[in-house]
Amino acid sequence: MALRSVSRRHAELGFAVALVAAAGFLFLQAADYPGVTGSYPRTLSILLGIGGHLMLVRTLRQHNPDDEQPLFERPGRVYLGAAAVLLYIAAVSYIGYLIPSLVLGIAVPYALGYRNMRHSALVVTATLAFIVLVFVVALQRPIPRDLLDPLLAVLR
Repeated sequence: MALRSVSRRHAELGFAVALVAAAGFLFLQAADYPGVTGSYPRTLSILLGIGGHLMLVRTLRQHNPDDEQPLFERPGRVYLGAAAVLLYIAAVSYIGYLIPSLVLGIAVPYALGYRNMRHSALVVTATLAFIVLVFVVALQRPIPRDLLDPLLAVLR
């Protein structure tokens, strides 16, 4: 069975409803803040709710021919990318930051159709090296614990 993508219109309606729901939840959460400290989060949640309502009204009033176009051309690849991100979040807790970041940085472009593995590996490795040099060496800020910590100890 082929995976089908939701239409652009359905996605916009769902996103608008999610914005309104998030705004309501955040508004209620801000009520627990003592004194005046809750006024800023409440104001932001009201603005978020207004934006969600405006998006909902606009989507319901306008009917474009493109509304029924699928949101994704290849939804299987999008779902695979989303699953990779969820696995990445879980893996960072167990393995550390660097190894899952390297795997994610190569796997997601590949899953989405980019096939130049050498280029992906080079870009991800250079980006991670830059992050390590800036945070670990220059700023002396810790990154999440990693299986590669013995190697990073040389840089500290």
